[in-house]
Amino acid sequence: MKKNNNKGKKSYMNALLISLLGIFSVRGLFKGFVKSFFSLFAFLLALVLSFFVANYIKNVLVENQVFYGEIYNFICDKIINIDEELSANQFDSKEEMIKEIEDCNISEYKKFLLRAILEKVNFNKSMTMSQALIFPVYSLIITLLCWLVLFVVLYVLIKIIEYYFLRLVSLKYFKMTDRTLGFLFGIIFAMIIYVVIIILLILLSHLMFSDYILTKINEGYLSSIIYNKYQQRILDLFYSLIS
Repeated sequence: MKKNNNKGKKSYMNALLISLLGIFSVRGLFKGFVKSFFSLFAFLLALVLSFFVANYIKNVLVENQVFYGEIYNFICDKIINIDEELSANQFDSKEEMIKEIEDCNISEYKKFLLRAILEKVNFNKSMTMSQALIFPVYSLIITLLCWLVLFVVLYVLIKIIEYYFLRLVSLKYFKMTDRTLGFLFGIIFAMIIYVVIIILLILLSHLMFSDYILTKINEGYLSSIIYNKYQQRILDLFYSLIS
């Protein structure tokens, strides 16, 4: 992948980072350390639990091919929009398919996205591009949908428990220290949320075959570092869960 040279220009990713730091640091200042800590704990706990539980629910949905037809049609439309000839051809091997991608008149980002997904494909018969891409993309979409629903449900439940717990705790004896630490903890919370957003955008770019999303990620300073250093690890982790 080519490195982007527009990091110094106006970037949505940089604006997002600055906004999150501002919002969560002020929020932490007013909420205090204890409440900020429990908010972060609730977020991380819901994130981790939903991440692992979602895989089991995904297996049931994939076995029953829930939304399979709709996602397959979505992939076919995306491939046609990328290159009509690429969508119509039959390929006998992964290498032949990748060579055809390299010869297509499409952006380097789109070539990269297609190659990255095809690396996870077991090629055992002649197939079209859509047929080759359907299982990894379908599994990833179902996994993310399960994760998002579970995350929201678990986060709300944990926040309810947090609310009743904090009603039993008195914070009046260390109010000043609590606010200062809350400000610092808010910055940490903002950074974690920013990283999670970047991870989701990387996955979304692969699901949507969107070079626009990758371009915007690479325009941000921190987001480009995360992308260039860790995007393959992020994809390997998710594809290991859906394989």
